[in-house]
Amino acid sequence: METRIKITPEESDHVEQLFMKFTGYCNILGYLAKDGSLDTNIFDKKWEEAVVINYALERAKEEVNAKYQPKDVGFTGFSFDFKTHELVYT
Repeated sequence: METRIKITPEESDHVEQLFMKFTGYCNILGYLAKDGSLDTNIFDKKWEEAVVINYALERAKEEVNAKYQPKDVGFTGFSFDFKTHELVYT
């Protein structure tokens, strides 16, 4: 069973922005990990930045979820539909 709940565009956009930023950092880290001539200080700095962004992303997701999650039905997970500004509970 799937349930979709509208959230504000601002909430959706905020989570999407953090998601895209974190994804970008993951791509950078993947590239840096493959570069054999890399200074490990650069990798470590980007890793630390990615951890901070991931924490902000997870916190934002949980805050939005806590605000909208239906209380009367047990769901095993949720995701965001950024295009329609909805939380999708499954």
